[in-house]
Amino acid sequence: MGSYTLPPDIRSWELFPEKDGQKTYLVGSITLDKYVVVPSEQYPVVLQIMDLIQEGHSPEWIQSVLLERGIQTDVRAFCQRLAEKGLLSGEESSTPVPSGWWTSLFAHLRALSWEVFSIPLDFLQKPLNRLAPWLFRWLLLGILVSTLAIVMSGGFRWELLRELAHFARRGYNFLWMLGINMIAVPFFILLHEMTHAILAAEGHIYPKRLSLRWFLTVPYFSLQLPGLYTLPFKKRLLAIAGGPLADLLAANITFLVAQKTAIPWLWLMAMLNYSRFFFNTLPILPMTDGYALLSQGLFREIDIRGRAGHEFRRWRQRKPNRFQGKYVFFYIFNIGVGLFILGSGLWQLNAMVATHLRLLWPWLPGWALYGVLGMMDLLGVYLLRNRLRILLAW
Repeated sequence: MGSYTLPPDIRSWELFPEKDGQKTYLVGSITLDKYVVVPSEQYPVVLQIMDLIQEGHSPEWIQSVLLERGIQTDVRAFCQRLAEKGLLSGEESSTPVPSGWWTSLFAHLRALSWEVFSIPLDFLQKPLNRLAPWLFRWLLLGILVSTLAIVMSGGFRWELLRELAHFARRGYNFLWMLGINMIAVPFFILLHEMTHAILAAEGHIYPKRLSLRWFLTVPYFSLQLPGLYTLPFKKRLLAIAGGPLADLLAANITFLVAQKTAIPWLWLMAMLNYSRFFFNTLPILPMTDGYALLSQGLFREIDIRGRAGHEFRRWRQRKPNRFQGKYVFFYIFNIGVGLFILGSGLWQLNAMVATHLRLLWPWLPGWALYGVLGMMDLLGVYLLRNRLRILLAW
């Protein structure tokens, strides 16, 4: 026998009600917030394996028992998969650590992010239970009313908003812009994340900890919300959609206040919130809420981009694959949208470089400076996963 241990709270949940005519399950631990996805045809066998592991049996012994029951499966491979996800401790959990220059680069970049402070949020469970049942309806009502108010006040013009917002940026000194980036932007990001948390509370999933972190020169809030993917399918989609809806409502309200008060920096806040809403609804990078809604709601996949890439590699290697239909479309669409975002970001940086940064680095070729800044923005977006650097706004 081997000494292998599963988390004490390990259990299973229905991940997708139907995928290719079958259900998909999630097996894991909310405490650790680590899971594996199991298709319905493997689900009964997985439950048997986990029961036998909890009884203290080794993979070899479990393999022999399953063979006696007429079940053909690779128990050791499944144990290795659990170990890679951090759900199995013991001999099988000794998995090789990924290495390589790419992994090392991202490890160094993540090390540039550090925690300023952190507070537990267990005390919020009761307030969140009271807010959760009606918040989504009030979000939709607020968006409807504020949108009608914008239309009745003369309508929304993105070009005018951009012009006013950029005028606000030029009209304030460095300290004003620093204050906006250090206080106002993190506040709206916190509003976005807390909306996710409140809507998740309807399924008895609660935030555990709120942290203020710092990445290079950018502060951001990080919210721990373990168990989001264990929510029932419809409640999970509503919780994911809540964040972008909060962005849109904040943008509409800020726009209306700016219109009434003519305070210049409020135009900048409105443009930032509209940009964040647009960015968060884009079905591209796995960090966006729009990607999660598209991947789960339409394709019944946690990571449709990863699945499309996997099927494409198998197709290229002439192995059995499902690279057809939806996977072909999403693979091409994803690459196209990603290139559009990169091009738009570099194009928007042109004005800033021409007016400001060229004064600091007059010897550096323009195209090189654009490329460096663009890559810095993309790395920031990818690493932070908190919607701070919005290329289409800046």
